[in-house]
Amino acid sequence: MSLTKSLNNRERGYEFSATEYDLIFENEDIGFVRYDKRSRRRFYLDPSPFLKTPKNEVYVIENGDFPKEGECVKVASYESEHKVLGTRTSFRKLNVKYVSRWDKISPNKFIHRESLDPEEYIEYFKIPFMHTEDYIEPLSFCLALCTMSSPVIGSNGKGGIDSAVLTAKKKHWNEFKRLMQVIPPDFKKTKSEYYFNQLDTEKKLNPSRSKEVNLSVSNPKELSVHVPMALVEEIEFKKPLQYKETLYYEAPLMRAKMLDALLFEPEISEKTNKHVRDKIYEVRDAFVAANAVNYSQDIGTTPSKISSAFARLKFKDKVAPEYVDECVDLWMDMFHYSSRIDIPNLSRSGKDKLSAEAQRAYDELKDTFGTRVSFSIAEVPKHVTIDHWLIEYAIDELKRKGAAYSPTNDVVEILDY
Repeated sequence: MSLTKSLNNRERGYEFSATEYDLIFENEDIGFVRYDKRSRRRFYLDPSPFLKTPKNEVYVIENGDFPKEGECVKVASYESEHKVLGTRTSFRKLNVKYVSRWDKISPNKFIHRESLDPEEYIEYFKIPFMHTEDYIEPLSFCLALCTMSSPVIGSNGKGGIDSAVLTAKKKHWNEFKRLMQVIPPDFKKTKSEYYFNQLDTEKKLNPSRSKEVNLSVSNPKELSVHVPMALVEEIEFKKPLQYKETLYYEAPLMRAKMLDALLFEPEISEKTNKHVRDKIYEVRDAFVAANAVNYSQDIGTTPSKISSAFARLKFKDKVAPEYVDECVDLWMDMFHYSSRIDIPNLSRSGKDKLSAEAQRAYDELKDTFGTRVSFSIAEVPKHVTIDHWLIEYAIDELKRKGAAYSPTNDVVEILDY
């Protein structure tokens, strides 16, 4: 398989995700809504957001409510008709179904098989390495999580996981990029809902059409990331000819797993949220206590982002407390290894302190609501005296530095700092 092959050019059964296979071959009138550009009353049902339907059928709603673009629905029709479109020499048959009702359903119920289990998926990322030293295990786990992305919203207003690829060797960075070719090229386009990119040099990217943005940056200095990916000096890679064929052979199964995983939107319960808060303190304490750091850490969203990615890897609808534990332990390992990378450290001067505006907002919100109490973000302007145009930046800084946490997109709570 060519790793540059688009998701639109899949024909063999093993290239389809479990959801796609089920909705193409084993179910009728179920799929993801894609409206006909010529009419808002006509739509197709695709087997996934990543593949247009191969079936020659279209659905028509003459009155009533309309499903949203991209929703997974089950449709009942009261009538159908066959139309022949085109000319005598070039024509196709189209089955037109008139909708009597539709119901929104979870696409995850159609995953009756996994192309790979979580351990097999992680094993893929060990293939290029010459040896299996202790640091290869957490590194391969990190690589796997970063390909899962995350639905948890960050300071850029999007889901996703940002990573710092820390290395003193250019060839290590090149090997990392080769391994990340398992990500479909479709996801490297700015119009993709799920955007992934590996950046040689640091720059701001936040595609407007993407709901999840994942950036891996070589030795970033400004971007606050969620995961430090430490490629320590003693890591040895095999020669590409020794492993490229294996990567290509297994890539369809990896992509199939990834496509199914991205359909999961794992929820974080209040019980798990309490756990997340405690882990924010652990991440913050470890980062602040370090004598030197060579990257900038987004503290407040890291536990929830990487644990929700882990839930996706396991095809789970909910984030369990033990996922948070395991992922923060993983972060601790990678943070430890990051200190071994021989690249310039960042100045610690002011890194642990809040800006004047963020500090004032913190003090005023803490006086009003106390700590570890959720309140609506819409309430913030009523209780702070900083300029309104600075409020969003101040809240983002509080979350980034571990002084605040957002259990959901529309609420925030102040943490002890």
